[in-house]
Amino acid sequence: MSKDVLGLSKAFEKVQQQRKDDIVETLHFIGLQCLEKLKLRKGVERLGVKAYEDDTGALRDSSGYVVVYEGKAEQMGGLSGQGKAYAKQVVSENPNVTGLILVAGMEYASYVLNAGSNNYPKNENKASYDVLVSASILAEELLKKHGLL
Repeated sequence: MSKDVLGLSKAFEKVQQQRKDDIVETLHFIGLQCLEKLKLRKGVERLGVKAYEDDTGALRDSSGYVVVYEGKAEQMGGLSGQGKAYAKQVVSENPNVTGLILVAGMEYASYVLNAGSNNYPKNENKASYDVLVSASILAEELLKKHGLL
């Protein structure tokens, strides 16, 4: 028989919960900034990355983020339709992950990215299209700034 005389178990649980809350809140904050970058990308070309024409808005609408803590989706932002379904699939395939996942959920997202790359013969500018590139760069910078990377 054992007894938690000093109440350390509850104190430890409280500290763990606060740490989780802090991590999720910080990742959500970073996700919101990346979401803004994802939704507002237009006509900006830098570092060999160029904006694409999103005629229907479907690719942009499927783009967003999910905050995952120990394999469980805690927050999502900007995702609709195929983007949300794809984000859930990615989370389910990574059961022990804690982090921020950026998603472009349309099945042709990788095609748009590659259509702007050196691998695509019709591309004269040899630059990649910015599907998730600038948001990923921003996420990495912010994760480092907040000590999470």
